[in-house]
Amino acid sequence: ISVIDSPNSSSGREPVLLVTRRSGTFTIAITPNDSPKPGTSYRISGVQIRRASPQDRDRAAALQGYYAARQGVEKDKQKQLQTRQTVLATLERTAAPQDLRAYAARDLGSAHAAVSLWRESARSYRKAAQIFQHLGMPQQQAKALIEAGKVELLIPSVAEAVKHYEQALSLARAKGYETEDAAASTHLGMFYADRGDAWNARPHIDRAIALRRKQHNSEGEHYALTALAILHRNLGEYDEALKIYQDELQRLELSRRNRAAVLTDLGNLYTKMGSPDKALRFLWQALDLQRQPEDLHDQANTLIGFGLAYSRKRRFSDALASYRRALAIYRNENDPRAQATSFMNIGWALGSLHRYDEATESFGRAFRLAHELKQPMLEAAALLGLAWTERLRRNLTAAIERAQEALTRIESTRSDIPQREYRLAYFSSLQDAYDFTIDVLMEQYDLRESRELLEKADRKSTRLNSSHITI
Repeated sequence: ISVIDSPNSSSGREPVLLVTRRSGTFTIAITPNDSPKPGTSYRISGVQIRRASPQDRDRAAALQGYYAARQGVEKDKQKQLQTRQTVLATLERTAAPQDLRAYAARDLGSAHAAVSLWRESARSYRKAAQIFQHLGMPQQQAKALIEAGKVELLIPSVAEAVKHYEQALSLARAKGYETEDAAASTHLGMFYADRGDAWNARPHIDRAIALRRKQHNSEGEHYALTALAILHRNLGEYDEALKIYQDELQRLELSRRNRAAVLTDLGNLYTKMGSPDKALRFLWQALDLQRQPEDLHDQANTLIGFGLAYSRKRRFSDALASYRRALAIYRNENDPRAQATSFMNIGWALGSLHRYDEATESFGRAFRLAHELKQPMLEAAALLGLAWTERLRRNLTAAIERAQEALTRIESTRSDIPQREYRLAYFSSLQDAYDFTIDVLMEQYDLRESRELLEKADRKSTRLNSSHITI
């Protein structure tokens, strides 16, 4: 008659509302979806038998709609989003139990994230966390706060993301929820690792690694170790990062997807170390593991790695082909942020091939996407690409104007986006952006001696030396 499956695992209360089409005597039989553990028992409590009202029928239908949505497998992400929206609205309209509304709000957050609607996703997760807090369900509250933090970094709402990670961590440690403690610690560790902040990153990462090893959770340990590798990489400690990736591959029982992710990271590290041939060997290994339909986004990330390695070898036509393949996937996956990054990388490759008009068009498309996303750091990267192209054309005045527009955005935004979000071929740090601007100013000075140009270059150099920001 009814399928009941709220996400409370194998224990906890399950709200049930059964409405029959005719009166009579009925026996309630409970059958688990899977084999029950030894000693498992079910108890029916709080039973009320009464004449059904139209509201009861609506509420019963709403509950069944919720459970059906949880059990269904909808491949079309937009349809899944519409279903989740309808389910939550119906649960609220029929005054369904609050805990189900909280779970439905969390499911809706996941559906929004699947189509890159980060702000809407964050709102849904925050709503779920508030309801769980009201109901006195701190573990579920912590889970929702962690999910909120993850999508808030993508908006980006960095202060909100860190706040929610820290709230989740505080709840988890106060209540002894080690899984949520490890998850929040990993995310905070990754956040600080992205910025090369070892002082704040290392305690979180070390705790996450210790907890995951205690739990014998190889997948969780993989994410924590990846954060540690990124920290070493961003500190320029490439050999230490290399050891971590190699240890993961040799020691941990990784899923196919996570093994491919480690191989991609290892390839990108070798590119950064100036060994693109080694990088390509690991990237091919990663791509060989990414052949399933669910691997497309990961495959695109690996293709970006190929492009970076080919660029390092000055094989710009091969890099261009890899970037374009990645762009096609990102379009199909409806990931505008990754599309913007791909257009930029395509612009670098085209510029390196002296196809300047096409490069300008590609950087322009990246800029428009970044502007629509309200992502000033991505806008800055696209403007630097346009400046670079103008420099190649020997249009130094236009190059300086574009570069200064970019630096204005960088300085106003600071480090709101983790640098690993970009995977760009050039201008991967603030140092690169300032160096480029100073170089163009000095190049223009060589052509036209000017005290004003020297002063501009000096100001840029002074501002860089007093800053510790990275894109």
